[in-house]
Amino acid sequence: RLTMLVVGVLGIGVAFYIPRFGGAFSFALEFYSLAAAFSMPVALGMIYTRTPWWSGIAATTAAVGTGLFLMFLGVWSEHAMVRNMISESIAACVVFFGSAFWFRKDDPKNAHILAFEADLKKPVVVRERVFDPSGLHVYRLLGRVSMILGVVLLLCTALPSTLIAPPTINAVAGVFLLALGALLMYISRDGKGSTR
Repeated sequence: RLTMLVVGVLGIGVAFYIPRFGGAFSFALEFYSLAAAFSMPVALGMIYTRTPWWSGIAATTAAVGTGLFLMFLGVWSEHAMVRNMISESIAACVVFFGSAFWFRKDDPKNAHILAFEADLKKPVVVRERVFDPSGLHVYRLLGRVSMILGVVLLLCTALPSTLIAPPTINAVAGVFLLALGALLMYISRDGKGSTR
């Protein structure tokens, strides 16, 4: 309840300051570009695992801190989203890979990382190689939707067009969706050659 109260009060407080950021759209761009810093350590951790347990926290803190610092200084304010994304990516990478110097194999907190790496190195032994197409039937609906959208786009080529939006765009997209839909329908058919 306390957390929800704090989040609610912060949300109301931020709403009063949205006009200062140039409107809701500009604020949303800046906010989401700052929030993107939280995904950087996750992506980097998939690439490189030899970092201490605190590297994700440090990289996220550095990225958000860099974005907020540049935002309050007003650096490159006309391109705030680009500024935040570039500066946060650089800060997160520097701190994340820099923290690798403090990685120790004997640290008990890193045992799960070492166990994960050991699992990745183990070969997967498959006794029988049997392909079961039953799981592909989930693509049947996607195939039908793609084909319907393809027909709609082809019909849209008959509508009046402009130089900016020529009918060829709809025609190419429609043919592509029809081909994709046909491929998905072909893949999702059962062993007897009929779709369910």
